[in-house]
Formats: sequence, C-alpha cells, structure tokens
Amino acid sequence: MGEQYSIMPDVVLDLAAEGKLTRLDVLLYAFLAKHCDRDGECYPSQQRLSQLVRADERSIRRGVKNLCNCGVLTVTIGNGRGHSSEYLLPHQKNRAPEHASPPKKADTRTPVPPKKADTTPEKADISRTERRTSEHPQPTKEEPTSRTSKKKVDFPAELGSEEFRSAWMAWEGYRREKKKALTPSTRRRQLKMLARMGTDQAIRSIDQSITAGWVGLFEPKDNGKPTLDLDTTKMNLGD
Repeated sequence: MGEQYSIMPDVVLDLAAEGKLTRLDVLLYAFLAKHCDRDGECYPSQQRLSQLVRADERSIRRGVKNLCNCGVLTVTIGNGRGHSSEYLLPHQKNRAPEHASPPKKADTRTPVPPKKADTTPEKADISRTERRTSEHPQPTKEEPTSRTSKKKVDFPAELGSEEFRSAWMAWEGYRREKKKALTPSTRRRQLKMLARMGTDQAIRSIDQSITAGWVGLFEPKDNGKPTLDLDTTKMNLGD
C-alpha cells in the first residue's frame, strides 16, 4: 500500500494567507479531512479533535465556527450525549481517501495494432449496414432530468406550514448555487434541528444564513451574532 495522505484544498490555504483562518483552524481542517469519507462527511467527537489538534475544546469550537463562517465546513449538531456532530467538508467530496495509493504510472507498453477488416462479401454487407446505422442513429428516449426524479422532501410535522416549505426550498436552491447541495443525511439532520426551534425561529435561521452568505444554519440571536448552541440549554459540538 502506498504512503497515506490527506488533501488540503487551495481555498483553505488562501484563507489562511489572508488572515481569515488561524494556524489552529488549518490544522483542525486537516484532521477533519483525514477522517472524511468519499461524501466529504465525518463524525469525530469534540474530545477526539481536541486530542488530535492538542488544543482545549473551547479552541476547537472557535475553530469550527471560523471554518463554517469561511464556507469550507458545515456542521450538523448531534442530538445529545453519545451522538457526535456531522462535519461536512464540501471540498473533500469525491476525493481519494487517506489510505489511497498515489495514481499508477501510465502504461508505456507498445499498443497492439488493430486487426484488418474482413473483406469477404458477407462481412462487407454487415460493415455497410453498421456504417449506415452510425451515420443515421435512431432517436432514443430522453432520460428524465434529475429535478423530476428527485424524491419528495419529508418535512417534520412541526414544519408543515407553506411559509416554511417556501423558505426551505429557497435554502436548497441557495446551497445548490453555492455548489454545496445538501446530502440526504444532512437534509434530515437540519430539518430535525430546525423542528426543535419551531417554525418562526427556523425561518429566521434560514433567512439569516442566506443573507449573511453562510452555508451552515445557526440559531438566530437578538444581537445578530449566531451561535452553535442550537438548544435551549448549552450543547457542546462533540455531544
């Protein structure tokens, strides 16, 4: 097996060079990327991240918030103790996992020349038929587009109003414009989290994130500063 490695996207390095991310933020991103699967998702606990980065949990929470505000990380808070939060790194989607080997070298062997076509009358007739078919291909039925084949979103009972459905469709469209479309698991977790807020607060949370250009959802606050504490009592990211 080849040497193990993780991938650091240029956007993270650029943000660090501009002073928007600290060295701890970059190191935290690197360890999250190391844990990601092919969908760009991972579920390490806050305690585990604290051990890897060698920083206290308060610094970890601050680093996670910085990465979210810069658009390179989305967090879905876990539901209570023993349920780790979901971390989504959009730039790590479809990337090779850490245990993958480097790409193989190109095959330099001499290619075998193709066989000559059979010129017997019987074979020649078949060749002419194939040539006519290739020049005038038969029309095929159009495949259904991804929009029409999408499954219907199952909204929780607490979020069944038309006003919230309209806000949620705007959120889905906004995430697609950002090229960070929601995965099915992230969609379920965000809807579950918003259901705990109630319809009015959930709509405010969506409007707040779209207006600010964020890719994560946060509980709205009166002072205009979002927080990652998404329940009525304080909730740690690693719980």
